[in-house]
Amino acid sequence: MVGTAVLVLGILASVFSLDEKTMPLLRSVPFEVSGVLVGVTGALSALWLLIGMWSYWWQVDRRQRGLSITWLLALSLGNWVGAVVYYFIVFRRAAYQISQIASKGNE
Repeated sequence: MVGTAVLVLGILASVFSLDEKTMPLLRSVPFEVSGVLVGVTGALSALWLLIGMWSYWWQVDRRQRGLSITWLLALSLGNWVGAVVYYFIVFRRAAYQISQIASKGNE
C-alpha cells in the first residue's frame, strides 16, 4: 500500500511539476534526488508486484478455466494495474482465509 501511494505521489509530482521561476526550491538537488528515488522505488515496487502476482497465478491459483483465462488476460494486458487489481480481488482474499485457518489452528 505504501509503495502504491509513493508511486502515485511520484506520478502526480511529475505531472504537476511547477515552473522553476515560481518554486525554485523544488529544483534543488535534494528534491530532484528524492524525486528520482520515489520514481525508481515506485517502478521497482510495481515490477515486483507484477512478478509476484504472475507467480501466484501460475503456481497457486487453481480456479475455473474461465476465471483463469480472465486473470491471465488481466495480468498480461493490464501490466501493473492488472496486478494491483488481482492483488486486491484474489490474493488478499486468499491470504486472509489462510490466516484465519492458521489462527484457528493455534487456539
